Order: sequence, then structure tokens, then C-alpha cells
Amino acid sequence: MLDDVSFDLAAGRLNGLWEERRALGSMVMMRIVARTVRPDAGSVRFEGHDLFSRRGRRKPEIAFVFPPPALCFDVLDLVAGAAVERSRGWRGAKFDALAALEWAGVRELAGRDLCTLSSSEKLLVTLACGVASRPKLLVVKRPAEFFDDARGEFLERLSAYAASSGTAVLIPVTDQSDLRHCDDRMLLQQGRMTGPSSRPGFPLLTVVGDR
Repeated sequence: MLDDVSFDLAAGRLNGLWEERRALGSMVMMRIVARTVRPDAGSVRFEGHDLFSRRGRRKPEIAFVFPPPALCFDVLDLVAGAAVERSRGWRGAKFDALAALEWAGVRELAGRDLCTLSSSEKLLVTLACGVASRPKLLVVKRPAEFFDDARGEFLERLSAYAASSGTAVLIPVTDQSDLRHCDDRMLLQQGRMTGPSSRPGFPLLTVVGDR
């Protein structure tokens, strides 16, 4: 699925990853970053430390936005739960959660149950969870495909968030034209990286294949 893939992600940038439909390389990459799959060879380093070492596992400050669970959570409590570790108590977490929902454009959903929302609303709520946790790296699993003609606006909002927060954002896109809205662009073809994959300066995350 992946063959000698190397890339790095810079802080404060929206990193777009395009891959042909039905290919599985980007999914494997996300699982590696999530540490649910360990690469057979090469290395993955976060802030200079091996992501799979004891030190790398301690506090990676990586947040993931995946499709939400089919459960009836209160939206505000769900987002506040993501914020509480980096907020001043539960009251501060709720304040931060409202700010994240406002940023996502769904503040009016704060009093709703997750199971009553549409698919795109659920994804925006889970995106607010990721933002509320104030990560250094935010990995977003293909939400842009749910927004049709508004994909460009959504990606530009993510780019602005990355720049203002200093967060590195990684997002796979299914339409190659969507890469024009991303700060940095990567292309995967037949398990190999064919587009630009290296950035100047000290990278936040570095993946080095077996060479």
C-alpha cells in the first residue's frame, strides 16, 4: 500500500494529500500517525522524537477528526470534553467549546444531541472537538467531500486556522483540484509519493521511508 514514502509536515500549514480513489495509502498513513499501525521500515518522528518510542507516546498532542460515533452525546459536552485537558476546569472547557463551535460555524448546535444532526453537521462538531483540544497536529479524515461546492471555502478556513494557531493540519482530498486551497501539497500514486513532500525549516512531523 505504501512504498518508501517520505514526507514532512510544517507547523502553521494546511497539508493536502491527494490519492486516487479506492487506493488505501492515505488511510495507512493516517493509521501510522495515529500509532495504530507501525511501519515495517523507516521512521516516524514528532517534534524530533520517535513517535513509537515511550517518549513519543507520552504526549504527542495530535488530534484526529474522524466520522463521529452513532451515539447521542450532548454536543456542547462532547466538545468540552475534548477541551478540558487544556482548559481551566469544566467552565473554561465549555467556554472553549463554544468558541470552537463558533469557529466551525455550528454554535447553534450546542444544545443538540449528536444523533439528531446531519452527516455534515456531525463532521463539523467533531472538527470543533479537534480544534478545542488545541493540538500541534490536526489530522482530518476527508470531510471536504461532504461540502460539495463549499469545499474550497472549508479548506481555506482550515488554512486560516492553521496559520493563526500554528497547528499543522493534514487532510486527504479526493479531488486533485482541491489542492490549490492547501498551503502544501502531496500526491500519492500507486503507494509512492510523487508530489513535493519536503518543506524548509524544522518539521513538526517527519516520515522517512526505508531507502
